[in-house]
Amino acid sequence: RVIDMVFAMLTLRILAPEGAGRMQFAINFIGYFETLVFFGLGALLTREMSKHKDEARRYVSNSVVLRFIIWLGAVPVLALVTYAYMRFSGLTLDTTWAILFYFIALIPSLVSDSLTAVFNAYERMEYPAAITSVTTVLRVTLGALALLLGYGFVGLAATTLVVNLATMGILGVLATRMFSLGWR
Repeated sequence: RVIDMVFAMLTLRILAPEGAGRMQFAINFIGYFETLVFFGLGALLTREMSKHKDEARRYVSNSVVLRFIIWLGAVPVLALVTYAYMRFSGLTLDTTWAILFYFIALIPSLVSDSLTAVFNAYERMEYPAAITSVTTVLRVTLGALALLLGYGFVGLAATTLVVNLATMGILGVLATRMFSLGWR
């Protein structure tokens, strides 16, 4: 929490109120799509996998495919709403780029959420918690670097994609090794 607070102060200092407001708009905007894509499947996966651990691979695969289909279905909606905001509300190009980065970052995030459900089903919650700590440090490091190099909140959005890919990779390797989730 302390790392996040210090990073938030740095972010606000560098972005100033206007940049911080644009970044917050992009984050809030993408939050609606995140809610749609995640669809509450994490709890369902955890519950069902804890009953049928031998079916974990199938549950994870089906969850990822379903979420990706929902994500693909959201693409035209995102495009239409973003266009409307650009046309009628003065949404800036940099905010649009940030929205795009955050939206693409949902893909590795939805895979990570499905993999986290495996750890929860096996009652190994300490692994996702530890990975969250590691990725927080990575997010802050890359985010501070992006800010200090002048990439602004669009750079922060891009670092979200990188960090989500790293999280997905770490969770994938651990889940495959620990729970025999090797993909055929």
